[in-house]
Amino acid sequence: MAKKNNRHARRSNTILGMKPGIFLSMAVVLALVAVGGAIFLRQSLTGPSAFPSPSPTLGAELTPEPTLEPEAGIFREGTVIDGVDLSGKTVEEARTALDEANNAAIQTMKLTLSFGDEIRTVNLANYTPKFDVESAMQQALDAPEGDTAEIHQTVTLENLMGLKSDLETMAASFTVEAQDATMTSVDEIDTSKPVEEWFTITPEVVGKAVNTDALWTAVSSALNTMSLETPITVPFVETQPTVTAESLRATQLERVSKFSTTFTKDSNRTHNIKLACASITGTVLQPGEEFSFNGVVGERTAAAGYKEAGVIVGGDRLEQGLGGGICQVSGTLFNAVVRADLEVTERYRHSYELSYLKRGRDATVDYGNKDFKFKNSSDAPIVIVMYTSGQEVYAEIYGKALPNGQTIGMDVITNSTIKPKSGVLYVADSSVPRGTTKKVNARNGIKCTTYKVIYDADGNEIDRIKLFSDYYPEIQAKVYYNPKDGNPSETPTPAPTPTATPKPVETATPKPVETPTPTPKPVETATPKPVETPTPKPVETPAPVETPPPVSTPAPEEDGGTD
Repeated sequence: MAKKNNRHARRSNTILGMKPGIFLSMAVVLALVAVGGAIFLRQSLTGPSAFPSPSPTLGAELTPEPTLEPEAGIFREGTVIDGVDLSGKTVEEARTALDEANNAAIQTMKLTLSFGDEIRTVNLANYTPKFDVESAMQQALDAPEGDTAEIHQTVTLENLMGLKSDLETMAASFTVEAQDATMTSVDEIDTSKPVEEWFTITPEVVGKAVNTDALWTAVSSALNTMSLETPITVPFVETQPTVTAESLRATQLERVSKFSTTFTKDSNRTHNIKLACASITGTVLQPGEEFSFNGVVGERTAAAGYKEAGVIVGGDRLEQGLGGGICQVSGTLFNAVVRADLEVTERYRHSYELSYLKRGRDATVDYGNKDFKFKNSSDAPIVIVMYTSGQEVYAEIYGKALPNGQTIGMDVITNSTIKPKSGVLYVADSSVPRGTTKKVNARNGIKCTTYKVIYDADGNEIDRIKLFSDYYPEIQAKVYYNPKDGNPSETPTPAPTPTATPKPVETATPKPVETPTPTPKPVETATPKPVETPTPKPVETPAPVETPPPVSTPAPEEDGGTD
């Protein structure tokens, strides 16, 4: 039994199976881990300081130091904290004196920032400054005998993020974007004058932006030392433009290519072509810049001044629409661009071959859907010039001449021709006016390949580069009709034969033949015996002419139904 009791006694001296010393050690370790975890969690939630070090005054709000007890001591003679003499004062008296001084100081705490020629002031009272009075007093009480150095309180801003946000907003208002020098055309280009006189040059603008990292460092230093009297010079970073006025003036502009097409004498179409040319002419592209036809010309609307002229509808016919004729401008420019050895980045063919630009040489545009784009792939600026003269529209590219006197042309090879289906296809289209039809002639399909051909100064072909492979679909002959009129290709159903006896054709009644009076037979000379006068026998009336059978009148054609 004694043995058993001893065993129980040994067990009673353990905690959770561990000796008390070991248990206590583990408890301490766990407590430290818990504290460390809490600190790590707090830092994770609050994040690091928004300003670079050294900047303890600008960090997150510090954990308050323990308040000094009133009996902590009496301040020695010569103790000064931020200009407040605490000689012989108790802790309570010193705290009161410092609080009064600090409250007064907060009203005058300002950051003065110099943005070049402009001075801005920031009132720090708006960001809740806090003075670490307790730590400063503790430092003063702990100072060695005879140490009379002035002690400074640490200042924190509770609304640090508000200050940061306001300074960023203020800095952004001084940002200037860099702008390249530009070359624009005069209102009316006189091609008889030198190229230099066609354009005006707007100087470049050097960009600048506040170096916020350097600004935060300067603000941090000023708050750390409470050196707020001297304005902080805000540092800027400059951004140089890519193109300068000097570089544009030094550009030797030569006409690299020229191309023209002929347009019809349609006043609205002519108006639209001239309007689009006016939007394009004088456009300057720097090396690497891309030209967008839709981006430069804009949407073709009545408000923009465009009129109705022929546009391709449904891929097979012309109808009136705003901006008709615009594709002749894009197609003419396309040919000039290829001849200037520039990179075409987006181009679409029409649905069928045109009269003013044959297969493989056209470029259609449709705002918001199809665009014509090219890039200035040369190493010098280029200028686009477009204008009309008579019934011709011209596109010219000015820039750096092609090397060694080279010129460029285009060659289109027809790979195959596809015949459309025979017969006429009838298509219902509610946009067709009632009682009318719209006919579409059959067109052969075309498959072709367009090449850029490079010639030397003597006109000899030295290179051939494939540009595009185009397929213009074959088009079957069509007739578009309004569905309410019915399909005109359908055979009409004959009207049913009427059951009523048709009215006979009127026949003239023959006029009765007059009965001749008979001549009496002569009587013998003997005593005449009275001769009985015979009753004349009437002549038979001829039978009436037989009435011919009724003529069959065909029933009228049905109109396909009306509403």
